[in-house]
Amino acid sequence: MYICAIIQEIELGDADLDQQEVTKALSNAIVEEAQREFERLSAGMGTRDIAYSVENALRELRRLSSSEMPQYDDRWVALFYLTWYQPRQINTVYRMLRGYLIREDIVGSELLIVDFGCGALATQFGVALAFADLAQLRKPIPRINILLMDSSTGMIRLGRRAWSKFKTYVNDEYQLRHLSQVCNSITDGVMPVSSGENLNQLPDRWLNAPPISSRWITAIHTAYEENQTEVKRQLRYLTDSFCPDVGFITCQNYPKNVKQAKQMSPFECDRSYEELDLLMPVGFIGSLPGITQWRRDLLKALSPQVSNGLRYLNGNVRWN
Repeated sequence: MYICAIIQEIELGDADLDQQEVTKALSNAIVEEAQREFERLSAGMGTRDIAYSVENALRELRRLSSSEMPQYDDRWVALFYLTWYQPRQINTVYRMLRGYLIREDIVGSELLIVDFGCGALATQFGVALAFADLAQLRKPIPRINILLMDSSTGMIRLGRRAWSKFKTYVNDEYQLRHLSQVCNSITDGVMPVSSGENLNQLPDRWLNAPPISSRWITAIHTAYEENQTEVKRQLRYLTDSFCPDVGFITCQNYPKNVKQAKQMSPFECDRSYEELDLLMPVGFIGSLPGITQWRRDLLKALSPQVSNGLRYLNGNVRWN
């Protein structure tokens, strides 16, 4: 059985997890990794050159608002994606899976996920949050194995480091003990993706998994006009070789993006495309003040070089 869900961005309602503690853990993890990466990238650079690099990264990320694909291979772009879009993407996955898991049971004791276009691991964070809700309800949690696939090694590297720090903060907070349980049950591996080349064969663990395992493919916000043909081809290969039970594709809530996502989808649906905004709205709401403050502190530090492009550092980082 294949279920293809085209998920659009929607308004969010309350979540079950302790939002304050989750927000603090995620903010601390992202800020710690962002500062480390910023210091690495800016080493030996003058303030003017740093300001130019930051402004260029922010300009690239603004292309997302017009449904265009930024240069994710740029390490500065990856850094500022992590400190702006990442919480929103995590929330998208959390909301999507929470709505799905309310209605569907996981078959077997193991869940294998091929996360195509994984970026900075938003899916992995969102999976952990969604299954933590189930753990709080004392429902069984499968072993979760995620295969990370993306052409941007910088995004994956930042995401994995932030994930490691997030787990540390979660493990130290008793109120997040169910989330800690799930985080520690997740393992991941990386399969590089080179643009324009055929995908390598999936690892044996994913190809020869026991029949009782559940299999998902996720493609979170991968629908861009620039890569539509190639992504469609790669998703078709993954579907044919991995044979998922469920395929998830998300996109921004613009008619062009929804059309692209449906055209890219290789999944054979036993029902019409589901618009999950028709279900109970779920997710986190509000801001992440720790990340917001980090960005504003950077703006102050670059103040002698402030230009119109840097004003975006002053924005309020939000879950929704």
